Amino acid sequence: MIENKQQKKLLKLANQFRIALESCPKELLPTNFKKFPRGACGVTCLLLAKWLEENGEGDFYYVSGRRGKGKGVHSHAWLERNGTIVDITADQFQGGTPPVYVGPPSAFHKTFRVDQTHEADFENYNPPSIPVTLREAYQRVKNASNKRDRMK
Repeated sequence: MIENKQQKKLLKLANQFRIALESCPKELLPTNFKKFPRGACGVTCLLLAKWLEENGEGDFYYVSGRRGKGKGVHSHAWLERNGTIVDITADQFQGGTPPVYVGPPSAFHKTFRVDQTHEADFENYNPPSIPVTLREAYQRVKNASNKRDRMK
C-alpha cells in the first residue's frame, strides 16, 4: 500500500488531470472521449499513467476487469501500483466511486474479475497509430491543464 502522503499527491494529480481532460474540447480528442467518463476508462488510464509518470510518480499498471453475465457484462479499467488504485472514470457506473478515487481496492473495484494487468504505457501499443493518436490526445489535455494554470 502506498503511504498516505503519497496518496494525497496522487489524488491531487489525478484531480488535476480529470479537470484538464474535462476542459479539453472533445472534438480534439479521440472518439472514446465523446461521452466521458462513459466508455473512456481504458484510454483514460493510459493518458493518466503518462501524466503521473511525468509528474514524478513512476510507473503504474493498467488493470481491466469484467463483471456481470450475458448482456449485463460491464468492463472497467483503472491504474494500480502496490495495492493502491487510481481511477478517474468509475463514476460512469451507478454505485461506483467518486469521480476521482485513490486508495485501496474499493468494494466497487472488487466486483470486477480482473482480465488483464500490464504496464500502462501507450508507447508500447501496436499498431503504431495508437501511440501517435494517444500522444496527440495527451498533449491536448496537458495544454488544457497548462491553460487552466495560467488562468489562476
